[in-house]
Amino acid sequence: MKRSKWTVVLLVLALALGLVGTLAACGGEAGPVEDTGQTWDLKFSYGVPSAASLSVGCLRPWAAAVEEATDGRVSIEHYADGTMAKDEQQYDYLIANTSDLSLVEPEYTAGVFRVFELGSLPKLFPDPAVAAAVMWDITQEYPEEFEDVQVLGVSCIAGAQYIGSADVKLPEDAAGVKMRSGGKIESWILEELDAEVIDISLGDLGTSLERGLADGAFLSWSLTFISGAVKFTEYRTNLDLMYRPWLILMNKDVWNSMPPNIQDDIMSVSGQIPSVIYAVANELITNESREDLENLDEKLGNQPIYVPTQDEMAQWMETLKPVWQKWVDELDSSKSPYAGQGQEILDFIATKVAEYSTIYKDNTTEAQKILDARFE
Repeated sequence: MKRSKWTVVLLVLALALGLVGTLAACGGEAGPVEDTGQTWDLKFSYGVPSAASLSVGCLRPWAAAVEEATDGRVSIEHYADGTMAKDEQQYDYLIANTSDLSLVEPEYTAGVFRVFELGSLPKLFPDPAVAAAVMWDITQEYPEEFEDVQVLGVSCIAGAQYIGSADVKLPEDAAGVKMRSGGKIESWILEELDAEVIDISLGDLGTSLERGLADGAFLSWSLTFISGAVKFTEYRTNLDLMYRPWLILMNKDVWNSMPPNIQDDIMSVSGQIPSVIYAVANELITNESREDLENLDEKLGNQPIYVPTQDEMAQWMETLKPVWQKWVDELDSSKSPYAGQGQEILDFIATKVAEYSTIYKDNTTEAQKILDARFE
């Protein structure tokens, strides 16, 4: 039977409406949000102490940069010191829309960011700038672990040093020493050193050292002060054992509520290079803490910071190399979409580390501006 022109038009319209309905039922994405001049008051949750170098050198200046880039249409309220959520709760609170932004430690989100966990592997990176740059590339190269969140940056901790009441200069010196662990991979490190793994929070470290429940920890120079460890320890060894990278994440619904121009404004001060700059700024602040620590130790008559020789650092690397393989084995036996690619990912990182060899020096001037702004 021959259809009229209007019959055909109605059929096409019905099919189109049916397709739209099907896409909606299947969770199809809507088009870009219209910019109506709306504003956003975001809650930023993290466990880092508000006085820590990571907060002063990264988290707060980044949030201020977002507010400026969006002409104040995005404002950020800080919930530091775990006042909204503990470290192990940050991701769950973010997904549940309790917080809008979170600093997430991958090792505290069991099985969620298996690839990103590798950032805590010992001696993986030469400095925090390289660590931030490479780990940003990890979020882009291996994105399936981040489908439920919007990644805005990589917040990289300054180098982890040995701080303790026991004298640990070489790997064998750590045997039997009661050491606080800051995560799964750090526990693996302590196990390879035959140390006794103590599971306590950073906030309890000072008290535990005072009571003899712990003998030491791997901390940045600034955290040595903030944790209270400086009061109850006399030995320090400069190891730069790891530069732990954490994730600055936004709730996906919040991100999707923003029009493209606001998203672009946020990303103009986020992403790889800003992450690198803040990593350098944090390290520069931490270097100031090292000078303060050296002056204090001299007054107290403590041992000066021990700097291992190149051969001694090679001993640390040789002792801890099995931790790398342990990560590969765990990833490859997991249900991660990247299972079986563990060694390939490490090879990718090695290539990127070489590529970014000068990135610290290249961004020192911009990082210094962040430090200078503290006194303006």
